[in-house]
Order: sequence, then structure tokens, then C-alpha cells
Amino acid sequence: ARYSSSIAEWTVRNPASIIAQGSNVTNNYNVRPQIYANVKLTNNLNWQTKGAFNFNYNFQKNHEHAVSNYYFKDGSYAHDGAVWNLGVRDNIWTSNLTTLYSTLDYNNTFNSIHNLGVLVGYNQESYLYRTLAGSRMYFPTDNLKELNAGSSLNQSTSGTASEWAIQSLFGRITYDYKNKYLFEANARYDGTSRIAPDTRWGFFPSASAAWRISEESFMKETSWLDDLKFRASWGKLGNQNVGTYPYQDVLSTTSYAFDDLESGVRLTRLVDKKLKWETTTITDFGLDLNIKNGLFSLTADWYNKFTDGILYGIPVPASIGLSAPTVNGGQMKNTGWDFELGHRNNVGKVRYNASLNFSTYKNEVVKIISPSYGTTTVQEGLPYGSYYLIEWDGIFQNQQEIDNSPRHPFGPKPGDLKYKDQLTVDTNNDGVPDAGDGVINAEDRVVVDGAYPKFYYGGSIDVFWKNFDISVFFQGIEGIKNYLGGTHAGWGFTPYTQGSPPTKDFVKNRWTGEGSTNKYPAIFESTYQPIMGTASTYWLHDASYFRLKNLRIGYNIPQHISGKIGLKNAQVYFSGDNLFTITSYPGADPERSGLTTQYSVYPQLTTYAFGIKIKL
Repeated sequence: ARYSSSIAEWTVRNPASIIAQGSNVTNNYNVRPQIYANVKLTNNLNWQTKGAFNFNYNFQKNHEHAVSNYYFKDGSYAHDGAVWNLGVRDNIWTSNLTTLYSTLDYNNTFNSIHNLGVLVGYNQESYLYRTLAGSRMYFPTDNLKELNAGSSLNQSTSGTASEWAIQSLFGRITYDYKNKYLFEANARYDGTSRIAPDTRWGFFPSASAAWRISEESFMKETSWLDDLKFRASWGKLGNQNVGTYPYQDVLSTTSYAFDDLESGVRLTRLVDKKLKWETTTITDFGLDLNIKNGLFSLTADWYNKFTDGILYGIPVPASIGLSAPTVNGGQMKNTGWDFELGHRNNVGKVRYNASLNFSTYKNEVVKIISPSYGTTTVQEGLPYGSYYLIEWDGIFQNQQEIDNSPRHPFGPKPGDLKYKDQLTVDTNNDGVPDAGDGVINAEDRVVVDGAYPKFYYGGSIDVFWKNFDISVFFQGIEGIKNYLGGTHAGWGFTPYTQGSPPTKDFVKNRWTGEGSTNKYPAIFESTYQPIMGTASTYWLHDASYFRLKNLRIGYNIPQHISGKIGLKNAQVYFSGDNLFTITSYPGADPERSGLTTQYSVYPQLTTYAFGIKIKL
């Protein structure tokens, strides 16, 4: 059956019983002392040093006990509630972050036309994290909450620690000539405990230059041109955030069977002893333009971002018996455009300004040691994490249609999803594939667009007239799709997941008989495999949207009125956030859908505010 009462009992718990099951209390303490010195050594040379210590102490007491639950229908016993940590569990975790930062900064101007700045510095950080936990399950009474009051039977203790450190030397040189030719160079030399000793130090330089052509003498006659600047930059950055000990052999305790069980240790993962920094090289070319004091302005950038030696865990066969190592195993490229247009003008007594921004980019996996294939895929030449799905092709309307279609998995019935046979074969042996192979399986998956948006956009408009002002801010995204498949991802979309009802749209447009619809299948629940068992484009939904993020209308009370009551100025205003959204996304909030694959994400709220601002 498409629907059955197989929903786990704990998913429909009584809220009152959940409260009665116990408590979970956490106490957090934080100390953040810091000291700094800023010494002006000469008129042009400044020394700055900062030291800081961030200490966190957290204590958590979890106290849970069983609470009997009964069925409403007949009063019979159901279960003791979903008790995850029966008894008392105490957890302590602490963290220490120590930082030191010191710079020498020199700035000078020569002959009123040469501006020079030089900065050198040193930085170091060290971090230590510790945990300690203990638990006991069985207590004489539920009123006892301290560990010593419980039985030692099945008690447990645990504790661990981890630490890392990083050191950095860095410097910067800036120079400009008459604010016309501008140059900047930066360099960092970083060492990290996360990378193997022979390769833990990385050198990361960058440079940028700009030419303000509007400051040239041959451009002085162009009175309409306020600013025209060409920019170029190149830089390399490093990434070492891949866990605390990715290159080190880590031993875990275990037991070995000889005559008796003997304690020992074992390796649990493979490691790459030659691990090095992941590097990202960014090249950017830009243009800044301003005409007639903002009548028209433009900022445009093209960039190429290339990441090499990407740090990630490669898949390994289970037969190896060890988990995957972290390696420098990939290359990725992002290229894109960013634009911002501006316009400012007056029309009679109305003053206004407007801006519009637009961004688009292309992502491509250039190199990968081991491609991956699932609901998403990582392959060379494709965007990272591209959707890789079987193509949904409507709803089976009758048994004859099922019989005449390629063989589908899980034995579908009328009202179930129909899929497209993509894997073609040569039926007449002429060397040209001309028909499907007659079976729907993993080989029918295809790459589907939508993992990344086609473009982002946004803008604002401000209007001023007499004592009134109006500001509007909007934003949007186009071409992105959200995958709502799977039991957990489909919460709120898949009928009866954890006891939730189907959506109104599903009830209204579901398949109810031959010819009724091709939008939704017949009613089903989250264990029904003919629908839930296949990752397909049925679960893919357009999350593009346009949203009015903020509207504000204000009125400044005239001075001759506000002054009578002793106010320098006063304004009354109305403000609204998320006032309306244009989208075809079926979930509550397309903007928040990008944060998770779940359908039932708590949406951003539409808010209205009325207020008054006064200045005495």
C-alpha cells in the first residue's frame, strides 16, 4: 500500500510527556581579556601590539527518565517516550584561544606627489579544546540528579583534547603618484600545525594596480567625467582548515583476541605525509566610472578564481579496512562578472538615487582524483556537486502504460512516477544507438542544471520630496533549484513524514484516477519505495525568487512644529521587511531553502514597524 500506519510511535509524542521526561541545562562562562599598545615611534612610524586570551567554560547536565505514554483511543500502554540518554549525563568542555598581533606601520609623502606606506607584522594563534563527560543510568528516584547517587552499572566516562597553532609573517607596500597611479603589494608567510612539517609553511603574495585616467591632463577638458579608473589585481591565498591532525597517524584503542582479550591500539585511517596547503589564485580586472556627480556610475569586475591542491577525503574501497585519507586531490575554477549601476538626479523638487547590482559566475571542476556519483556528482568539466538524477516523465495513468514502458524498479502501480529511459542501445546493429535499453536504473541518470544560480541581482531606490523620504530595497536569484528528495529532506513535502499531513497543493492536485493529473502521484507515505526509492527530477524544484526585502517611508516633522516642544528634529516612519515575494517554489521561503535541503524550513517573517525618531 502507498500509505500505512507504519509511522514510528516516537514521532507522535505527547508534548506534555516530553517536558516531563527531564531537563537539559547548560551553563556557559566566557572570559576575554586583552591588552594592547600603540606607540608612535616617529611622526611617520607607528608600532602596534595586541595580545588576547579567549577562555570558554561550559557545563551541561542532562537528566532524563522514562515517562509512560498511552494510546488515546483505548488507554493502552504505548511506550516510555524517546529517551536518548536515560539517567544523568554531565559534560564539561573548555577552550582556550591565545592570540598575539604586532605591526610596524610607516607612512610618508614626498614632494607632495609621492605617497608611500610600508607595513610589516607578526601574528600567532594557538587553540586548545578539552572535553570530559560522565554518565550513570540507574537512580533510586527520579529526583536525584548527581552522578554519585546513581548505580555504577553501565556507567561511562569519556574525555579528549585537540589543539592547533598557526604563525604568520606578513607585509604590505602601498604607493601612489598624485593619486593617479596606484600600486599595492602584499605577502604572507604562514605556518600551520595542521600540515606536515616539511610543507607546513606557505608563501602567499598578491599585488594590485590602478590607473585613474580621469586625473590625466588630457582628460581635464571632459568636465562631464568625474572619475574613470581601471584596476587589475592578482593574489594567492592559502587554506589549511581540514581538521586538526589530517597528516598524522592516529591510533585508537581496541582489544585483540589471544588466549584472552588483550588491550591494544590500531590505525583507523590512511594519511598522506606530503600534505600541503590548498591554494587559491584570483585574477581580477575592474572598471570604476562616475559621470556628472553620480548621474551615471558603474563598477564592473571580471574575475578568475582557480583553486589548486583542494584538500578533501578521497573515497577508498571498504576492503582496505581504513577510512579515507585527506589529500591535495582536486582543482576548481570559478569565473564571473560583478556589476553595479548607479543613478542620481533631481526632477523638480524630487531628489532620488537608484542602484542595481548583478552577479553571475561559472563553476567547473578542472581535476579530481576520484569522481563521485550519487544524487549529485563531482566530475571533471562539470560544476561541482551537479545534480545527477533520473528524469521524471509524468505519472503512470493505467496498467497498460506500465506494461508498455521500460521496466521500472519496485513494481510501480497506476498513480506512481514514470521515468525516462536514457541509456540507449543499437537495436538494428547499424552502429547508431536508436532506442532505450528497456530498464530504468542508475545508468539512466543525467546531469541536471540548477545546483548553481544563473545570476543574482538586487537594488535600492531612495526618493526625497519635501519632508518625505521613501527607500526600497529588493533582491533576487534566478535559475537555482532545490532538491527535496529523501525522507529527511522531504519533511513537509513528502506526505506523512514523521506524521505530517500532505500539503494542500498535494491534496488538491494529486493523482486520483486515469487522466486526473501529471503533477503529483497518488497519495503515499515516506516508506513507499516506487516513489521514495528513486532519486529523480520529481524532487527538484525551482527556488528562484524576487523579494521586496525592505520598504521604509518617513516624514520629518517641520522644525517650527518640533521646535516648540524642545526637539531639534523628529521623524515618524513606517518600515516593512519581506513584504512580498514572487516565486514558484512550493516551500515556505525560497531564500532560506539554500541553507538546507529540507522543505519545511522556518521562513523569514514579514514584519511591520511604526515608530518615531527624535533628537533633543
